Amino acid sequence: AQVQVLSAALRAAQLDSTNEPESRPPEGLNEVSISDPSSAPDNQIPPSASSSQNELSVARILQSTDPGDVQNGASDHWETQQKPEPTTLEENKSNLQDIIPQPLLDEFMSMTDPARAQTVDTDIAKQCAYSLPGVALALGRQNWHCLKGTYETLASDVQWKVRRTLAFSIHELAVILGDQLTAADLVPIFNGFLKDLDEVRIGVLKHLYDFLKLLHEDKRREYLYQLQEFVVTDNRNWRFRYELAEQLILILELYNPNDVYDYLMHIALRLCADKVSEVRWISFKLVVAILQKFYSNSESALGLNFINELILRFRHCSKWVGRQAFAFICQAVVSEECVPVDQFVEHLLPNLLSLKSDPVPNVRVLLAKALRQTLMAKAYFRNAGNPHLEVVEETVLALQSDRDQDVSFFATLEPKRQSVMDTTVLGKQS
Repeated sequence: AQVQVLSAALRAAQLDSTNEPESRPPEGLNEVSISDPSSAPDNQIPPSASSSQNELSVARILQSTDPGDVQNGASDHWETQQKPEPTTLEENKSNLQDIIPQPLLDEFMSMTDPARAQTVDTDIAKQCAYSLPGVALALGRQNWHCLKGTYETLASDVQWKVRRTLAFSIHELAVILGDQLTAADLVPIFNGFLKDLDEVRIGVLKHLYDFLKLLHEDKRREYLYQLQEFVVTDNRNWRFRYELAEQLILILELYNPNDVYDYLMHIALRLCADKVSEVRWISFKLVVAILQKFYSNSESALGLNFINELILRFRHCSKWVGRQAFAFICQAVVSEECVPVDQFVEHLLPNLLSLKSDPVPNVRVLLAKALRQTLMAKAYFRNAGNPHLEVVEETVLALQSDRDQDVSFFATLEPKRQSVMDTTVLGKQS
C-alpha cells in the first residue's frame, strides 16, 4: 500500500515540475559560483527547496492514508528487499551469533589459552570448564559451533581438574544440545572420560544414567559391556562399585529384560559378593530391582533362572556373609513385593527357613528379622488358612529359644502390624 502511495505522490510532483515553463537563466548565472549561496539570485529555487516541496506533497498524501497500513507495508517492502540469500546465510553461519556480545564470547573462549593460565590465574581453564554449560545454554544448540572447539580443547587439557569438571557436567550439556549433537560431539569425549583417571571417571559414573538415557537405543547398548570395567577388585576403588550399583538400579529401565539378564545380572551378582560391606548392601537392592524388572515384564522364566542362581550362589555359599546376604535378599523381596507369592513360597521360602540351623549367629539374627519383622507383617502370612503359616511359626518359635540372645530378641520382637485392609501383592495372590 505504501509503495503505491509513494509512487502516486512522486508522479504528481514530477508532473507539476514538468508543466512549469522552462526559463532561461539570466546572463552571468554561469559565472556565479554554485558553492556560494549568497551570490545566487533571489528568484532561483535551490534544488533542496524543490526536493522539500516534493517531500511535502508526499507527506500530505501519506497523512490521508492509514498510518498502520503504511507502516506495515513499509516493513514488508523493506524486509522483502533486504532479505539475504540462503547461500549467504549458509556461508556466514559459522560466524553468526547474536545472543552474547561477540567480544565477551571471544574473551570467554580465550580462557583456554595456556599463556593466560601463567599470567592471569592457574585455574582459569577450570573456571571456563565450570561455566561452559551455562554459556552453551545461553547460546542455544543452534550456536554450539561457536563453543565446540573450546569444549574439545578443555576435554584434552593436561590438568585433570579441568577434565573432571567437564565429566561432572557432560550430562547437563547433553540435555542442552539434544540427541544428535550429543551423539556426534559428546559421545567421543564421554568415551575418553571412561578411560581417564579415577578422579575423572567418577564424574561420569555419578551421572551415567542421566547421560545414557539421552542416547538412542542402539548407541546405548554399546555401553553394556563397558559397564563391567567399573567392577574392579581393588578395594581403593570400592566407591566406584558402590556408585555403579546405585546407577544400575536406575539404568535397568533403559534396557530390555534380555539385556539385563545377559549383562547387568552378572554384574549385580559380582557386586553382591564384594569384599566391602557397603557395596554388598546396595547390591542387594539392585538384585531386588532386577527381579522386579523380570516379573513386571512377564519374564517369569528369566526371573526363575535368577532365583535359582541366587540360591546356588548365596544360600549354599561356604562363607557366612553369603548366607546372610541370602536372608537379606529374601527379606527385601517380601518387602518390595517384587516376586509373585507362588514363586516365593515354592523356591525362596524353604531355603530361607533352612537357615534356622545355620552355625553363625549373624545369619540367624537376620533370619529372625526377616521372618518376624517383614514376612509375618504381610497379610498373606497372617491369614489363618495359609498352608505355609504353620512352618513359619515353628521356625520363629525355634529362633525365640535360640541360645544366642540377639537371635531370641529379634525373634520375639513384635512386628509392625499393617492394616487388615492390606492390599499388597502377596495378599492379593493368596
